[in-house]
Amino acid sequence: ILTTIDGAIKNIAAPGDLGQAPGFSPDGEKIVFAAVRANHIGLWLLEGGKERQLAMEPLSSKPDNIIWSSDDNQIVFNLGNDIFQHNLLTNNTRLLWVSGARARPVSYNDNSNLLFVLKQHNETTNLWRVENNQEKQLTFGALSSAIAYREKIFFQYAGEKGLWVYNTLDESLGLLYPQIPADSKLLSADELGIFFLTGSDCQESDIYYQAYNNEEKSRFLGQKTPAVITLAFNRHRGLLQTECYLPEADIFIMQ
Repeated sequence: ILTTIDGAIKNIAAPGDLGQAPGFSPDGEKIVFAAVRANHIGLWLLEGGKERQLAMEPLSSKPDNIIWSSDDNQIVFNLGNDIFQHNLLTNNTRLLWVSGARARPVSYNDNSNLLFVLKQHNETTNLWRVENNQEKQLTFGALSSAIAYREKIFFQYAGEKGLWVYNTLDESLGLLYPQIPADSKLLSADELGIFFLTGSDCQESDIYYQAYNNEEKSRFLGQKTPAVITLAFNRHRGLLQTECYLPEADIFIMQ
């Protein structure tokens, strides 16, 4: 479902279709997602209410994350340990990087061939930089959430409050804002602040906006029910979500 900025709820795909790594394009006009159809996993693009399949060859597994290039012409996604790039103009897919462990893309610059991923090792996830197949670990801890905006990557350490930032241009890393609640789900960012929610899946909070230079967060978008899982966010379009359904219990007679 799509929850728009004005609070309207729209069903934009069949149940389950957007459950696999959906992502808004930067302008919010397109959505890419993975779906199982005819017993095969494929990539699909939703634009103007119409769908089209991106790659005709079935995917070997379900992607964990799909990110867009800033010009809307490329998407990058993972299949297990491998990272792929798909060109929307040519409809060609190529292998970008083979990781030795589970990895999902966070940011990719097509001009410089610079890739940033969250790589998992021994159940600990950290941020890595990959350039021309040369890897460099950038954080040493355990990251819970990370997003990219232009040349910056924002992230949190698991179980710790605060917002950290890595600048891909000068390779600087530091604590940007100390008061973001621990284990928040980072959704998006702009020049002045960051969008996030708190709570676990099916127990989500409203969407908040925290300005980097302001101690008080503001509510950006209210949730009609916390019983959802937010899969993607765009500040102009809204939220891509899946609803949570609790199975009914057996019925008993009390005597």
